[in-house]
Amino acid sequence: MLQRIPFEALPGTPQHRAVLEAIMRHYADDLRVRAIILFGSLSAGNWHPRSDLDLDIVVEDRIVINPVQELQALCRSLSDLGGDGALIIPGGDEEGDVVLTSLMEFSVRYHPLATTSPNIVDQMLLLAGRIDLETVRTAGLANRVASQTSATILISQCIRWVIEIEAAIERNRLWLAIELLHYIRANFMEIFTQARQGVRPLRFFEIEAPESLHVLLGKTLPSLNHAAIFKALVAVIGILHDDLEKLGDSSLTLTSDQRRILAQLRVRMENAHLGD
Repeated sequence: MLQRIPFEALPGTPQHRAVLEAIMRHYADDLRVRAIILFGSLSAGNWHPRSDLDLDIVVEDRIVINPVQELQALCRSLSDLGGDGALIIPGGDEEGDVVLTSLMEFSVRYHPLATTSPNIVDQMLLLAGRIDLETVRTAGLANRVASQTSATILISQCIRWVIEIEAAIERNRLWLAIELLHYIRANFMEIFTQARQGVRPLRFFEIEAPESLHVLLGKTLPSLNHAAIFKALVAVIGILHDDLEKLGDSSLTLTSDQRRILAQLRVRMENAHLGD
């Protein structure tokens, strides 16, 4: 049987605790499971009554789990808590999301220890397990550097998307332009998070970024018209050209090749009178 924390130590609302308790009971005697870990706002202590549950279940090596079938079985054991008729949304080969009929949501990833995500290690709560939290943390940290894309590559991606946005505006593909602006904001948040050794960029940026950066990135949020999208594009180019150190640190600048390509784009935009 998995060693577990007492019910009284579970975080969240009574509904959160009831679902966590039921999940621990479901896996209590499961020899495939090495650890059940909670991460996110509930483990960090800054949860909201509407917070969903983020769970990481470490399984034995060489165990292959079909997440949809596994979550279907789990939901059957949650029938008293809204498991009957729950929505199960697969998220790849290892994970899935669940929406109970009570409207409680939770996500579960099933994986061997060696593939622990570095994004969970700073805010884990071990609910139950045969291994300790430090073992899981060590495995996750080993994947941190390997899983990160360098800031230089993230900036190059942004410059490519800027060029595609400029073309999308000219071709009247406004929804594509808006989607690409979203990708760029995600990269900016990733750069900010990496520079501060954080994880989960969206959440980290929400909490840690100063108001001035929220305002700066807010300028890249357009409405569905040419003028607004062009204005957002100009804001992105301004960040890339003048404000990268605000996202990263004073050493983060454009490479000479990045600067040259961005300059060529600005000339083309001026010649095309794209913002007129």
